[in-house]
Amino acid sequence: MSVAFNGSNSKLQLNATLSISYPFSAFCWVKCDSTTLSQMVFGVGQDGTPDDALYLFADGAGTGKMAAFARDNGSNAANSTTSLSTSWTPALAVFASATSRTIYYGAGAAVSQTSSISPTFASINRITAGCRNNDTLHFDGDLAHLTLWSAALTQANFDSLAAGAVPSSVAAGSLYDYWELAAATATHTGANGRVLTASNTTTGATDPPVGGGALSGNAALSPITASGGFLSLASSLTGNATLAAIIASGSLGVAPGV
Repeated sequence: MSVAFNGSNSKLQLNATLSISYPFSAFCWVKCDSTTLSQMVFGVGQDGTPDDALYLFADGAGTGKMAAFARDNGSNAANSTTSLSTSWTPALAVFASATSRTIYYGAGAAVSQTSSISPTFASINRITAGCRNNDTLHFDGDLAHLTLWSAALTQANFDSLAAGAVPSSVAAGSLYDYWELAAATATHTGANGRVLTASNTTTGATDPPVGGGALSGNAALSPITASGGFLSLASSLTGNATLAAIIASGSLGVAPGV
């Protein structure tokens, strides 16, 4: 399943000292209910202010694309080639450095943007899904498989994610944390122990295509009946063996005494 956000006051968040820096990557499976609203999807930022942030941004009211959004006192974003979708779509934002951010979204080619944006990482103290770090730009739709890495993921990594790999198995050595979001609960504990607290979320109705499914069933075999006969055939194997003459040698022991 997934977690659904209502576009007005739903969110998941963790306020803590995050200890992050470049490079950094954020991923999720996303299904927008609206493609004409500008909505922050998932990322990190400074609690209570729009500054110092690294996010996946669904810019429906602007470009109509998914973006890798970075902000210090200003902001810049790499916009996807693929337009926002109301179907399940994988989205990955890679923040490699102050001058490199790349968006991967759906089947479109990766897009990078290189203007200088350098958030103050010591001020970044909030993980948020479903809204901006100052509780604005709420997301309307479903999210699942939120993942953060302390590394710059690659095209090959994204191809694995888009093909349905469980995100925690991709670039596992640099996994910051992973939340499956299989259903709406009060809290969601990540693979590395970080806890997101939920507000006004519900369980989504569908599953993103991750991890494959279990196959079950049975097969009935009809009885096996043997028929036919056995034929007596002369063997076609011939040959012979030759033994060399046997020669005995040795002695019978000590000669008898006189």
